[in-house]
Amino acid sequence: MILRKFIPKSILKGIIIAGAIFLLGGYCWNNRAFAQSLTSSPQALPVSVTTTVEKTGGGLLAGVSSSCLKVGDCQLSDVLRVITNIFHLLREIAFYAAIGFGLYGGIRMIISQGKPEGVKAGQKIIEAAFIGLIIAYGASFIINIVCTILLGHPLTLDNILNANWPR
Repeated sequence: MILRKFIPKSILKGIIIAGAIFLLGGYCWNNRAFAQSLTSSPQALPVSVTTTVEKTGGGLLAGVSSSCLKVGDCQLSDVLRVITNIFHLLREIAFYAAIGFGLYGGIRMIISQGKPEGVKAGQKIIEAAFIGLIIAYGASFIINIVCTILLGHPLTLDNILNANWPR
């Protein structure tokens, strides 16, 4: 391949890893910047909106009741919410890692120029990325199902995928 003649293999690996980190970082910062833009400039809204929102934690504490955050009066639902938030974060990280490793495996297949050992190595990387993604999503869904059952909520698709439980 033309790139391999001009750019050493170690630099190509670094570029791929940096690209994956850039994609993951861009996703995380984009969500944070969007949330800040909505909360920091309410005058930008075309109509006046009045809402009542219970302030809860953000990030891993998203959805935890304010009494748990302020006073420490935490219920089982608050603990289970933190556990599901952790698995949701791990699920997102696994998704972007699988994309990065899938790209890396594909590039390895391209760079191999049809050599069987290079193509097989690229295929193994892509297979491992896909299997890892299935394991991460499966674990997250199992945790959501167990937590939903423990809290006595109905097993709906929304509860299984996102753990959106009523308070």
